[in-house]
Amino acid sequence: MSLWQIVLVSVVLNIPFGYWRENVPKFSLRWLAAIHVPVGIMIAMRVFSGIPWQWDIFLIMVAAFTVGQRLGAKCKELLPIKGSGCLCTDFYKAYLRKG
Repeated sequence: MSLWQIVLVSVVLNIPFGYWRENVPKFSLRWLAAIHVPVGIMIAMRVFSGIPWQWDIFLIMVAAFTVGQRLGAKCKELLPIKGSGCLCTDFYKAYLRKG
């Protein structure tokens, strides 16, 4: 994968984690997991793609992480229901469930 493909995947990957982070108590174990699990996945993608460890690439990856987390947090404000912590479940309940 190229750097920009990894950046796109990182942003999309972090959206549900950012949503989850917004729906749990701050500094709890689940809150820490919502931040650190995607970091491990992003590092693995970089290692397996052979992308070098450089400061400019590091800053791009941090920006991708932050954008994804912020977009996920923004989803909490946009959904018209109280969040369960799972973006897919809440989206289904808000827009797709009949009845």
